[in-house]
Amino acid sequence: MKKIYSFIAVLTFGSVSFGQGVDTLTTHFVGTPTIYGITGQPGYLAGNNGYGDLAKMQLFDDNYGVVGPGSVSKVLLSIPVKTQVGAGAGTFQVKIWADADEAPGSEAGSVTLTMADIDTSLSAFQLADGAVFYNVIASFSSAVTIPAGQKFWAGVVLPTSSGDTLALYTTTDGDFPDAITHAGEFWSDNSFYTLGDPGNWDIDVALSIFPIVNITALSGISEEEFEMSYYPNPTNGVMNFVFNSSETSHILVKDMSGRIVQRVDVNGASSYTADLSELSNGTYVFEVISTEGVVSAKSKFVKQ
Repeated sequence: MKKIYSFIAVLTFGSVSFGQGVDTLTTHFVGTPTIYGITGQPGYLAGNNGYGDLAKMQLFDDNYGVVGPGSVSKVLLSIPVKTQVGAGAGTFQVKIWADADEAPGSEAGSVTLTMADIDTSLSAFQLADGAVFYNVIASFSSAVTIPAGQKFWAGVVLPTSSGDTLALYTTTDGDFPDAITHAGEFWSDNSFYTLGDPGNWDIDVALSIFPIVNITALSGISEEEFEMSYYPNPTNGVMNFVFNSSETSHILVKDMSGRIVQRVDVNGASSYTADLSELSNGTYVFEVISTEGVVSAKSKFVKQ
């Protein structure tokens, strides 16, 4: 059954144009933070609603920052909407699931938070890696091993206490064409559907779910040792890179078919400004190559 949604509001926090650092996976969330409600009933597309949706989740793989084996230590969330009934200790969960043929499979780890852990005041929102804002931190008691296949779903199991409600930000419809495979939910009967499914919401949005990962088997340098940032994203033609390591050789820019369209020689510099102005408008992937010839980091960006 196709669900119907209605636009509620678009909220932005100043000028947000930076891309992700290596540790926090944010490249799926490029666009305007948005809240969507439901036509003719209470609730939200990305939260509790009258359909009884149970959970919302985002898939992370090598297209969205999972460039090797490792672990997930925390998940950052941007939750602008909260309704808490009374002073009770209503709860919700943040979970990691293994991927099972582009659907959440076995649970890899979880942490339970209370509704009181959500502070929706503007002052509670913090900037992660210069890219996205968050106001909730879910920390696992032990880091969750990234499942085999280097794909995992991270998401929120919604509160079930009567009257308790939360909603995540999404991007704006059209910002995330991969919603047909990479953003999803469990319905009230525990069946899984993607947000982009024409039989479901049929909407191209990403969810404000941002795992913090430690990739441990790239070039012998863990993500805790190798750090990188890049900006702005989207870019009109100039991209700035900052590294904490002198072991960076070059950057390969690839189109979405995997074809190399540009090479940028860094030669160990701690910062570098790349001229990407000759690229056609669209989405690209860059790979940072170490002096050992292996990929130290990988991410997406948009040329416009």
